[in-house]
Amino acid sequence: MAVIIYPPTLPWRDAVAHQPQLLLTALARTGIPSVFCEDTVRQSDPAFERLARMLFVCRNPGELTGICDYARATFQPLVLLYSHAPHAVLARTIGADVSVFLYLDESVDEFALMSEPTRIALQQADLVITVSQRMNSRLPVQPHRSIVLRNAVDPDRFTPRSADTVRPPELRPLTGPIVGFHGSLQSWVDQNLVAELARRRPDWNLVIVGPVYVPVHRLRLPNIHLLGARPFEEVPNYVRCFDTGLIPFEVRHMTDSCSPIKMYEYMAAEVPVVATAISECLITPGVRVGRSVDEFEAQVEGALRAPPVHRVQLRKYALENTWLVRAKQLYQQIEVILREKGLG
Repeated sequence: MAVIIYPPTLPWRDAVAHQPQLLLTALARTGIPSVFCEDTVRQSDPAFERLARMLFVCRNPGELTGICDYARATFQPLVLLYSHAPHAVLARTIGADVSVFLYLDESVDEFALMSEPTRIALQQADLVITVSQRMNSRLPVQPHRSIVLRNAVDPDRFTPRSADTVRPPELRPLTGPIVGFHGSLQSWVDQNLVAELARRRPDWNLVIVGPVYVPVHRLRLPNIHLLGARPFEEVPNYVRCFDTGLIPFEVRHMTDSCSPIKMYEYMAAEVPVVATAISECLITPGVRVGRSVDEFEAQVEGALRAPPVHRVQLRKYALENTWLVRAKQLYQQIEVILREKGLG
């Protein structure tokens, strides 16, 4: 059995959960030893922490060296799983038997500066993971092996609203539908679309839950509620209180290759989804797509009227697209590579 190592890139307790944290958690749940390394250290955090039977967080480079030495001493193959392209060099540094590059954001637009490191990582990795078919078809170089591993959901976290659901304090005073968005407020979120929707429908509450990384003066409207980042554990309760979940991304090169995690999380919570016309949303069953402000408004209206049977179907689809499913798909590919190298 291999040991998975994810090098320092993201904090484990980030305001928004990303694919690496979620995928390693799922790999560990399937019984694969998984080590998430971070260099964002709080004084109260131990250098090495066991979060679950097979899930560990390492905050000390010296500890990481020890882990690699232990894996080799016990004849366990080392797998370097990385999402920051310059970390391709670490495969040789730690003596990884297999290197897997998680190519999460296409190196264009905001990520154009990563184009050359990405090209190198694509060439050197034993396996390249892309998050959409569109991204996979537009790789700048042909890797040794690549697969599409779309984002997914932990359905045990994102559960539907029930009689026991308690509204978060900020939502209790709101009357009328809650049209929500959760995730980072970044440059690719179409603020003009969100603001126009709010102006047209003052009876709707547009609630945005997540950290803000860009100026938001366009969103300073009476019925737009910018709640900011919320603790990881609390986010699902906000989502299950949404009457509709939005994915209002600008449609351009980078976003058209993305796979929104929030899409699966909305669906798992039985929250109807309305998105702009990015490729992954266009091909996902049950997602309503608006190509203009008029269409987007009409799709939200339709989503707010969605019958219970539609909401149940959304969760059914989400249950077919869990992080456990993705983790098993990934490890099957890793096992193939290990066997080819005589390590399986």
